[in-house]
Amino acid sequence: MNVDERRASIIEYAAPPERPSLDFSTAALYVTAAAAVLTFASVVVVFKGGSDEPYYWLRKSDAVVQVGLGAALIAMWLAWSVTVSVLAARRVISVLWPVAILWALTYVFYLAHGIDGYLSDLIRYHSAAPSAAKPN
Repeated sequence: MNVDERRASIIEYAAPPERPSLDFSTAALYVTAAAAVLTFASVVVVFKGGSDEPYYWLRKSDAVVQVGLGAALIAMWLAWSVTVSVLAARRVISVLWPVAILWALTYVFYLAHGIDGYLSDLIRYHSAAPSAAKPN
């Protein structure tokens, strides 16, 4: 074995193993699946808020769903949007995918509106009738 062959074998040995890259269709599948899960969860939260309005009494379950889960879904939609932008910029997914960010922004708007509506209802009711008791 000559010197060049030894160097090649050392360099080959020292090189980090190649990771399989995320192919085009797999990345698009993950992005689509994440959007579908986020869409379903967002629809449930938005429609639950719409069916429960107006909010007169503070209940933990309503607060958790409308404020807690709503804020978490907004954060996840924003993270999804950043991920889609980065993957499209790196050409891992189609460059048309960022158009789907409009879908995410629609849900962010309705989720934020649900949080605001929930808190506004509670503030409005309790400032008008601070001594109102919760019904049985």
